[in-house]
Amino acid sequence: MSGKHTKGKNDNKVVVSPEDTATPHSKRKKKKKLTKGQIIKRVMIGVIVCLFLVAGGIFTYIAYLLNSMDVVDIPKDDTQINISDQYQDKKYDGIRNIAVFGVDRRGGNANTRSDVIIILTLDNQHKKIKATSLLRDSYVSVEGYGKTKLTHAYAYGGPELAIKTINSNFNMNIRDFVTVDFDSMAKIVDAVGGVDIEVTQGELESLNKCIDEYADAYDIEERTYVTSAGMQHLNGMQACGYARVRYDHNNGDDRRRTDRQRRVMEEVFNKALTMDPAGYLSLAQTLLPLVETSFSAGDLIDLVGEATDILTNDGAEFEQARFPMDVDASFPRIDGMEVVDFDHEVTNEKLYNFIFEDIDPSATTTGNTSTTSKNNN
Repeated sequence: MSGKHTKGKNDNKVVVSPEDTATPHSKRKKKKKLTKGQIIKRVMIGVIVCLFLVAGGIFTYIAYLLNSMDVVDIPKDDTQINISDQYQDKKYDGIRNIAVFGVDRRGGNANTRSDVIIILTLDNQHKKIKATSLLRDSYVSVEGYGKTKLTHAYAYGGPELAIKTINSNFNMNIRDFVTVDFDSMAKIVDAVGGVDIEVTQGELESLNKCIDEYADAYDIEERTYVTSAGMQHLNGMQACGYARVRYDHNNGDDRRRTDRQRRVMEEVFNKALTMDPAGYLSLAQTLLPLVETSFSAGDLIDLVGEATDILTNDGAEFEQARFPMDVDASFPRIDGMEVVDFDHEVTNEKLYNFIFEDIDPSATTTGNTSTTSKNNN
């Protein structure tokens, strides 16, 4: 191919003819290939693409966090986990009950008792979140083990047997659970920036002993003690110690301890409500790898949606209760154990009314068994 021919091809592509250069205006029109609208359109497309890339990265990270949970399968059939037929009724839609277990796995012991047993209720009907403590020493029937303390069910058969025991003895409809050990609880409290708790003078000695026990168990050298009574801002270690205090000036028992546990839980809840989106992501990063649960990633997303529906309501409330109530219980020693024996019929009625009917348990009359379909004495 000759040089002349090559030059001719180049001329056809890029060389401007004398006629085209006759006026500057003609030249500018030739080079201006995009209109203002086209430029804006391209910029907007670029912005949208960038947003999708950022969102994709966030969702990928969230998916990674969700998949970091330790998921344990629980039977889906109601009869396998002792849920009464009454809960097939659609009137219970919008009220979800979740078992929250707090365990002490010092030494790596997987088969441990549940020191904390809370029914967490997402009540979309009444726009409330409720935390209901069950006394760990409640004297109940545990399938395969006879009558013993409620706390033992988790040690005997893990979360599945613990759920079955709660459902059969308290006539509940729990299908899912979350388990957190005490080391995890301390990290969760730190993740929300600590909690504000009123500490009494009588609690100080036991509180600091519990801090020592916690630090010894997890090989923590630096201990942050609580040195005075009154309103205190507690870090994770201190809040964990506070939640384990049983005695106040040598007075008290598991009932007082469950009150403290719910108080810490409420403060964590309140602090979480004030966090910004970046804080929620940080909290999820801390919390999710620490929990054992029956929720899949998809289930957890649905759960967050339910909680959001409640929390975005102007009148959203957080309520607490503890069962069995003192008036319905006695505290005998059976088979060498100090237990909480209680009236199942009355307790189940009050528990049902609090969770499903939003009735103050102290206002519930006794003797009406219409709300509880089975008695598991």
